[in-house]
Amino acid sequence: MGERSLGLVVQSIGGGGGFVSGGYNTISNASLLTSQVGQSYASGGSVAVTLGSSGSISTRGNGAWGLLAQSIGGGGGFLGDPSLALLTPVSNSVPFVSNKDDYYANGGSVTLNLAGSISTSGSNAHGVVVQSIGGGGGVAGGYQYDPNAQVVMGNAYQFNNSTGGTSYSGGGNSISITQTGGTINTTGSGSIGILAQSTGGITSSDVNPYLIDISIAGTVSGGSGTGAGILVSGGGNNSTKPNTISVNSGGLVSSADGVDGTAIQANSGYTNVTIESGGTVTGSVDLGSTPGDMTTDSGGTFNAGSTVVVAASTFTNAGTLFPFGPGRIGTTTLSGGFAQKIGRAHV
Repeated sequence: MGERSLGLVVQSIGGGGGFVSGGYNTISNASLLTSQVGQSYASGGSVAVTLGSSGSISTRGNGAWGLLAQSIGGGGGFLGDPSLALLTPVSNSVPFVSNKDDYYANGGSVTLNLAGSISTSGSNAHGVVVQSIGGGGGVAGGYQYDPNAQVVMGNAYQFNNSTGGTSYSGGGNSISITQTGGTINTTGSGSIGILAQSTGGITSSDVNPYLIDISIAGTVSGGSGTGAGILVSGGGNNSTKPNTISVNSGGLVSSADGVDGTAIQANSGYTNVTIESGGTVTGSVDLGSTPGDMTTDSGGTFNAGSTVVVAASTFTNAGTLFPFGPGRIGTTTLSGGFAQKIGRAHV
């Protein structure tokens, strides 16, 4: 245990790379991670992690992430200081690079089955971080020994804002996270409970068939401040093939700030959120500029924070809705459509 000490790291990287962690004051330029990525068409393999009901991962310290699982095609991995603040990931924005060999550096599928306990207590100490990346990349954090540098996640294009002579493009793959019980609890500022990213080269006519699917039947709590319960980036890039977040019976998604914090955030892809009977979400929900729909089923509870963003899509409530939380006076601002069905909206 200690600062920057990750509880468990699982990687499958095609084309070279690995894991190097250090303090910001030892890092001149973490984007050097990307100097050779995209020069190989080696794909990442499938990654699977199971944490049983009696299993636990616990860390203490800033940047001490609980679990990191990566499958990366084209090289990359992790290089930098994990205790730095996270720059919101951008996904599915990489120019697609074709090649005469018709070989592509794709990420592999990542599957997590979680029933145990994962806890972190430091700032920027994320609980579960999962990536499937095509075309090279991963996580990079640190620049010119600057304590205000940020952690960047995604493709080499995100790190350098250029393809950098990439020879082989590739796509991200499917991510499946199934929590059947237990807890994922991050208490520090800026910490994300579950962070899932699938990204790679996407042409304007392509529909990414590889989705991010998250099913929650335990407790997921993000940290305070810029922390969040769940953050999804990339994956399904079309409204007919969206990512899904399902909060099932017994499931609870929130943050350390409760109704004042962020429960769920998504960007760079379409994500549908469903609160099923017996499930509860507490806090703001922001599905980004390319959103999906949000539904509270009968028997589900949504303690809405100050913001609910579904943009051009619809929030449908058939369960129990408490704007700004139960027993509180405040305002919840909804961006998008709203449909009230049989259920209770406490205004």
